[in-house]
Amino acid sequence: MPNAAEIRTSLGHPVIDGDGHLLEPTALLFDYLANLVGARTARRIMVCAGRQVSMGDARARRARTGWWLTPNNARDIATAMAPGLRSERHSELGIDFSILYPSAGLALASLAEDEFRLAGVRAVNTMNADLCRDYPCHLAVAALIPMHTPQEAVNELDYSRTELGLKVAVIPPLVARPVPSFPAAFPQLCWLDSYGLDSAYDYDTVWAKFMELGMAVTSHGAVADCVPFGRSSPSNFVFNHIGAHSFQQEHLCKSLVLGGVPGRFPQLNFAFLECGALWACELVQALADHYRKRGPAGLMQLEPAGTDRAELSLLLGRYGGPAFTASVPFSAGRPHARCDSEDSRDEFRLSGANSADDLVRAFDRLYFGCEADDRGAAVALQAKDLFGTRIKAMFSSDIGHWDVPDAAEVIHESYELVEHGALGLEDYQDFVFRNAVMLHGQMNAGFFAGTAVEDRVQEVLLKRNTR
Repeated sequence: MPNAAEIRTSLGHPVIDGDGHLLEPTALLFDYLANLVGARTARRIMVCAGRQVSMGDARARRARTGWWLTPNNARDIATAMAPGLRSERHSELGIDFSILYPSAGLALASLAEDEFRLAGVRAVNTMNADLCRDYPCHLAVAALIPMHTPQEAVNELDYSRTELGLKVAVIPPLVARPVPSFPAAFPQLCWLDSYGLDSAYDYDTVWAKFMELGMAVTSHGAVADCVPFGRSSPSNFVFNHIGAHSFQQEHLCKSLVLGGVPGRFPQLNFAFLECGALWACELVQALADHYRKRGPAGLMQLEPAGTDRAELSLLLGRYGGPAFTASVPFSAGRPHARCDSEDSRDEFRLSGANSADDLVRAFDRLYFGCEADDRGAAVALQAKDLFGTRIKAMFSSDIGHWDVPDAAEVIHESYELVEHGALGLEDYQDFVFRNAVMLHGQMNAGFFAGTAVEDRVQEVLLKRNTR
């Protein structure tokens, strides 16, 4: 069996890890927090963030979240914690360039307390920028962006790009907000805001800031009580974890598409990370099908006023008798709710779509992070004839987390898609290289300048831009 370095050599093109991770050194993070808000508040923030990881509580119905979240391989733990070692191991791992995201730090962007959330995010961004600053040839680190309000997001985007020099930014897929009628029940009772449809705020200033700074919008879920999974077993993390990332990211994707964000910002790229791509195949088909059946033209076939009640009464009387006939006033749907406007009948109005094809085209700038052992990536990459658009699956190593017991095996796991005939070499190149190039390079032509992949990236961007 070839090792990672041998596979990389045989490919003839670079490999970009679109979603690697840093394991935060907690003592160092505490120091960065203490420099911002003092030791006492820093301890409170660390405790609050730590509470997001729960072993579960059946009496309180508290969901069991992650535990034993890293492999026990000392070299791999050190690789995920120390950017210098990760950069040194790139040839061995078969990866030319990695984009690194926080790990436990992701939960900081979801803390409900404003002071804790904003200080936590600023501390982890500053720390990670400092840790990775000396390794731009092989590494780029993502800034964590809080999204409870548009202004806090814009502020952190500006700071991270202009002061810290970071080129990647990651948002949580949703914000859990209290239900106004029952605020005391938060977070057990909450509603999920994903910034597009039915949001508490207009987030267009945030999307405009991403455009201004030349940054793709990337989103990553977290193990956190205040960002509900939609899975709530107090005893079984496996039950809670399966489907958790795709649940959060589908919620975000639907909200953005039906809220019209891709239509208003057609040059903005989005990536939904660590969630696979099969759900995206289902979603693009479901959105198109729903438009055909419940879009403006489809609703004309559902409008109760269009029913010939006389014919319905005659038929039901002939074949069903008096009881059926008595049901005629209720048997072809109900009138539109009086509290709704005429415009609200068109539930695709905010999306800006005038056809099912418009909804499909909204996926042209959406990317979906798939881990090395995710066989669904092959289905997504080859489904263009089914959905009318390429579902752009993108390689994500997840090195440092529990699902990668041996970092040296990641590239071979992904290459099994080729060895088993699920992907051809061209599709595999899209998966591990070209899709990551387009996600970031379309937004910022200089994103890969000075990196180990600069020359090959320019070839890809030039070829795609001349099509």
